[in-house]
Amino acid sequence: MSSTGGYLGTGAFLTFIKNAESGVVEKGLFEGQGPIAILLIVFLGGLALNLTPCVLPMIPINLAIIGAGAQAGSRRRGFLLGLTYGGAMAFVYGVLG
Repeated sequence: MSSTGGYLGTGAFLTFIKNAESGVVEKGLFEGQGPIAILLIVFLGGLALNLTPCVLPMIPINLAIIGAGAQAGSRRRGFLLGLTYGGAMAFVYGVLG
């Protein structure tokens, strides 16, 4: 059994079908990569999800949570809180993904 994704041209599709029918197993996208590399890719995907349009309306709420208002204390503290918040979201998205 084999799988593929995305658009395939006619020749590539016919090759894929021929290989699938004859039992040839094609190398997967992440095959041969270590678990750390795969987790890093998933983590980066989670960070990218923070930039999707459905997250943008949450920016004012996030700023209030992080403390970017008048009572933030310092830029460093605000940056660390934001980094923690974004990192936690990336982790959760990565685990769910």
